[in-house]
Amino acid sequence: MFSVVARHRGEAVGMARIVGDKVLYLLIVDVAVHPDHQGRGLGRRMIDELTRWTSANGTRSTMLVAGPDVVPFYEALGFRPDPGRLMKRP
Repeated sequence: MFSVVARHRGEAVGMARIVGDKVLYLLIVDVAVHPDHQGRGLGRRMIDELTRWTSANGTRSTMLVAGPDVVPFYEALGFRPDPGRLMKRP
């Protein structure tokens, strides 16, 4: 549905994208920032851009899957754990 790519001196150093139906649900996937560029707010800016897009398009719900180590990062951006919604098949 929508994606962002962060570049530094012409090189991709971060990316994130949204998949889904655009109406009811969207899922943020593949959020990645090169280790040399982490801790500088790049991930936050990319998620902000994705959530601005979801708001502008009237999406009912935006979800993501977060490992325990990044839950605080996403909570600071307004996401809340919802254990009953997403499932994983290994």
